[in-house]
Amino acid sequence: MKKIIALGVSFMPFIVSAQTLGVTGAGTSLDTSITWLKAAMNMGISLMIGAAVLYVVYSAFGFVMAAGDEEARAEKRSGIIYGVIGVAVMVSVYGLVNFLTGSIGVTATPITAPVAF
Repeated sequence: MKKIIALGVSFMPFIVSAQTLGVTGAGTSLDTSITWLKAAMNMGISLMIGAAVLYVVYSAFGFVMAAGDEEARAEKRSGIIYGVIGVAVMVSVYGLVNFLTGSIGVTATPITAPVAF
């Protein structure tokens, strides 16, 4: 894990493309990187919720297919329960964060880095 963090930190100047200098008020590559990171995180959250829903469907299918085996049915039943709880927690936290940021007026204003003269 430490190697991954060190590698990410060492490539950070290349990731943000060492912002453009001398242009006042223009969007910088740092702004673009932050916007890209936010979009990637939103996509990741959506993929995680989708994976949890697929897990619930997979467990439900396994529950139906294990009609004669009570031990397998109990295992799949617990998978369904944990999956539904996981989906409910993820969706509720996502909704709560969006509700709170919208209600207190947090806006997605771009962060501009200072310009060197």
